[in-house]
Amino acid sequence: LISDAEFSGFTVTGSGTGSTDVGIWVTGGDPVVRNNKVHGNRNGIQLRSGTNALVCGNRVYDNGTFGQVDEGLSVVSSAPLVSNNYIYRNPIGLYIGQATSDGARAINNTVVENGEGIRCERSSPTVKNNICANNTQVGVRAFFGNATPQLSYNIVWGNPTDYIASSTGIATPGTGSISADPEFDVTVPDEFSLLATSPCIDAGDPS
Repeated sequence: LISDAEFSGFTVTGSGTGSTDVGIWVTGGDPVVRNNKVHGNRNGIQLRSGTNALVCGNRVYDNGTFGQVDEGLSVVSSAPLVSNNYIYRNPIGLYIGQATSDGARAINNTVVENGEGIRCERSSPTVKNNICANNTQVGVRAFFGNATPQLSYNIVWGNPTDYIASSTGIATPGTGSISADPEFDVTVPDEFSLLATSPCIDAGDPS
């Protein structure tokens, strides 16, 4: 198992087109994956098999083929901290699956312009302080196996459907949740910086 390791500052692209092709694949251990650009892969970043990685400050975009179940950043049977990432224009932005991912935490991410924004399948992770906006299918999906993500202080807006609970899943916006335009500065494409009037500012968990 990998520990005390960091993968940082890389551009990762062109992994291939097979269903198992991934830009960055972490299995087990607790490495840091920080400040990378991950794009043009079949799947962007996958965290599997009990990893407790810290995944932060990455840009994960333009991976996969729309219409396929391809993912920008996925967590399977793991409990990482996924924070402060920009995840955009992937078929599924952030996927968290299996009950053994219940300890996963997705905090302070910007998840925009994907097909599905955040999908929790058979899992009940902490999903807090995220912007989940302008995805083309759904903002947050709780899917199958009594998936019950612990949602709070997210801004979910501009998706055809903001929250979907299907096949025994439960999707409740939770404390501090907002439904309003996050007000990105459109003069700087793909930066997703906020205008001074954005309702996101100072709207996260006060603790």
